[in-house]
Amino acid sequence: MNTLTVGIARTPEEARQCFALRYAAHVTDGKRSHYLDHRAREVRDELDEIATIHTVSDGDRIIATMRSVWGGDACPSAIGTGSIWTTSANSTGARSPSLPG
Repeated sequence: MNTLTVGIARTPEEARQCFALRYAAHVTDGKRSHYLDHRAREVRDELDEIATIHTVSDGDRIIATMRSVWGGDACPSAIGTGSIWTTSANSTGARSPSLPG
């Protein structure tokens, strides 16, 4: 039995695995987005440049991902609110975005 490891995507390859997992979750859920890159089979957008991309790995395979962005960095209207924006995906295809609270 493998141990699950929680971490942060630190390499371009780890980030790419996360973007591919998001793509799989979007496609499985039947979601449409102009951020779907069918050629690369990835979902990524401009927030990924400032986001922390969290990972859950089973061995060397990333099975879940979530990104977080401090609200003031992502959305001018959230400055000073302490909001955090997150989007997550897992290998079952489930995707659960959460809005700032």
